[in-house]
Amino acid sequence: MFEINDIERLTSIKAHTIRIWEKRYNLLTPHRTDTNIRYYDDDQIRKILNVNLLVNHGHKISKVAAMSETEMVEQINDIQEEDSVRSNHDTYVNDLINAMIGFDELSFDKVLTASITRFGLYQAYLDVIYPFLVKTGVLWTTKNIMPAQEHLIANIIRKKIIASIDGLPMPKKKGKVFILFLLPNEWHEMGLLLADFLIRQKGYMTIYLGQNVPTNCLSETIKKTKASQLVTFYHRRNHTESNRKELEELVHTNSGTKLHVCTTEEYLKTFEKSSDIYTYAHPQNFIEVI
Repeated sequence: MFEINDIERLTSIKAHTIRIWEKRYNLLTPHRTDTNIRYYDDDQIRKILNVNLLVNHGHKISKVAAMSETEMVEQINDIQEEDSVRSNHDTYVNDLINAMIGFDELSFDKVLTASITRFGLYQAYLDVIYPFLVKTGVLWTTKNIMPAQEHLIANIIRKKIIASIDGLPMPKKKGKVFILFLLPNEWHEMGLLLADFLIRQKGYMTIYLGQNVPTNCLSETIKKTKASQLVTFYHRRNHTESNRKELEELVHTNSGTKLHVCTTEEYLKTFEKSSDIYTYAHPQNFIEVI
């Protein structure tokens, strides 16, 4: 069940504008709770997403409101065939949201594959997958997607990134080996998988440890593998101050080891300044360093 404020957060269409469209163009007929609060079902959300996309690409709302569902889809397909890169990003994100809401795994997979094929994994992640995940986060915080939907789309994206990694040639560069890991109680590994892809694409060997790795086993792993580079993703809401200090201590006790921490802009300054610790808020900065 979506309230009008949920639609506003998802589409950036003001609630006032939605009400006007409903009244003037009979665009949607919202359901009502016993206390007369508007709410919208999945089909209505898919419709408003398509309407928003078309309006954002120059179609008049009066014309869009008169379109059938088939006509809307045809117009969206025309946008997707335009040369404008931005147009294609928007339509892919829109189609992914629609597929997720409808539990349409085949359509989700098809759209995701098309975006990766067209833009390459890295650019598709920045311009399609990440914006989609941000919008998914809006739905998640308002409890309008089920955990099953989140797990479904996360696993499809995860499989696509792993398939792209498997498609790379074997690493040949010597001198740097990267250990990739997430701290205890950290389970969201999409960013780490993308980092694995980017490092291997540059020709370096990676040792991918994945989720929920105890920090006390990393020193032994460094010694056995002779790895000189550590890569992790750090979100302070998931970790304690002691986790950060453990990471810094790991670098200090393993001479010559560099730590690469991918985090948000807010947390960049929480790590001590050191020539052996690098922090990043954007993948491009990470690529330039490795």
